[in-house]
Amino acid sequence: MRIKPLHYGLLVLALFWGVIGGAMASNLWVTKQSLPPVGTVTSTEEIKGWMTLEQIGETLSLPTPEVIRRLGLPPESDPNKKLKDLAAEQGKTPDQLKEGLLDHK
Repeated sequence: MRIKPLHYGLLVLALFWGVIGGAMASNLWVTKQSLPPVGTVTSTEEIKGWMTLEQIGETLSLPTPEVIRRLGLPPESDPNKKLKDLAAEQGKTPDQLKEGLLDHK
């Protein structure tokens, strides 16, 4: 028995999308990161470089100007910029910026 090329192609596509769909449905394939729940962050490891200053503030229940102050950034910093981009502008790594975020007075 010979499989027709059209049927073979459709089978390959169905398997391809079936694997991807199954992985996404089971949360094994994540294309968008979600923010940690508010009030659950206990270490700077949970603050990621892809997060904006506003997202960090939401996660830590802090106003954005306070986040900017704790990170040691200029007050005019864009709250919609990602932490990794702001760190690069400052010549630092995101981990270096995050050092004073949780224990800052």
